[in-house]
Amino acid sequence: MALKHWTNAVEWLAAAAREPRLCKSDWQHGTTGIHLLAAGRFWDVLVVPACLGLRTADILACLPRLEPGPVLMDSRTRHVGFFLPPDPASI
Repeated sequence: MALKHWTNAVEWLAAAAREPRLCKSDWQHGTTGIHLLAAGRFWDVLVVPACLGLRTADILACLPRLEPGPVLMDSRTRHVGFFLPPDPASI
């Protein structure tokens, strides 16, 4: 199940790149694993302090019939980014 979620997340994020195949290749085989993406087209990012974000992610994961979207943990800055549709109120 985790592999399926990871694959779905990669596809969803890479779709925002000008060249999705190149993006995925950079992430999987590039020397840095980095490929910058512009937010706002397919998704936005809500960034919160890690203490709040990790607790929120745990709660969302436990809710029945809800499949939360991708979440990014930046351990250096101690922040969590939740990837959301550009207009979350519309869903």
